[in-house]
Amino acid sequence: MARQQLITRPGWNAPRKSLLLVHPDGEGSKASNEEINISLDPVPDYSGIAKAAAGGELFTARVEKADELEKALREAIEAVHGGTTAVLDCKVALGC
Repeated sequence: MARQQLITRPGWNAPRKSLLLVHPDGEGSKASNEEINISLDPVPDYSGIAKAAAGGELFTARVEKADELEKALREAIEAVHGGTTAVLDCKVALGC
């Protein structure tokens, strides 16, 4: 059964949350993701990584503009209906 998952973030938040639970006012609480080495900037090519891990047997698309999304979603749905897993790597802006 094909399924989908969304996962794109500018940083790995689990270490930051752990750090803040133990040292909420420590130096690390004021540090940037880059300073504590949890930054994912530039964001990895998640769809490319997924396709490589699947041996190429995967539909992937990368969407960076809103007007590209509808076409990519249609193609992904068509792939899933055909029995292929689909990964859409969508870059969105917060607060839109």
